[in-house]
Amino acid sequence: MRSLGRVLGAIARYAVGLCIYERTGTRFPCGPFVVNISGCFIISFVLTVLDARPPAWREAIPIGFIGTYTTFSTFEYETMRLVQHGRTPSALL
Repeated sequence: MRSLGRVLGAIARYAVGLCIYERTGTRFPCGPFVVNISGCFIISFVLTVLDARPPAWREAIPIGFIGTYTTFSTFEYETMRLVQHGRTPSALL
C-alpha cells in the first residue's frame, strides 16, 4: 500500500511542478516550493482525518504519497543550480 502511495506521490510532484514551471518559468524554483508548501498543509489535514483509520491508511497516504510528493531533494537541486548560475539572492530566498 505504501509503494502505491509513493508512485502516486511522485507522479503528483512531477505534474504539479511541470504545471507551475509552465506558468512561471525557471527564474525561481517555484515548482518545488509550491509542492513543499502545499504538502505541509495536506499532511496536517490528512493526519487529522486519518487518526481513526487503520494503520495501513496512515502509512500509505502520509508516509507513502505525501512523503514522496514533498521530497526536498528537488528543492535542494534547484537551489544549488541557482547558486551555480550566480543567482545567490534567489537561492537564499
